[in-house]
Amino acid sequence: MITISNIFDADALAGLLEQSEKLVWRDGAATAGATAQRVKRNQQADLTSRAGAALRAQVETALRAHPVVQAAAWPKRISKLLL
Repeated sequence: MITISNIFDADALAGLLEQSEKLVWRDGAATAGATAQRVKRNQQADLTSRAGAALRAQVETALRAHPVVQAAAWPKRISKLLL
């Protein structure tokens, strides 16, 4: 496992936070397995909307461009992001 920091500068992060306010948030237990559903207590953004897809694309693009990711791996794809 690697730690990646400073993916976004302050302005970009503020923009992402503003965009996240437009998202629909759902019970995180919906994405958990049977055992975890009993203890999972979180909200997850529904990234299937137009706003969610745009936010997901921004995060994925930034991850792929980050020098630590480029040095550590050449991902063919990035797993479904959760926010």
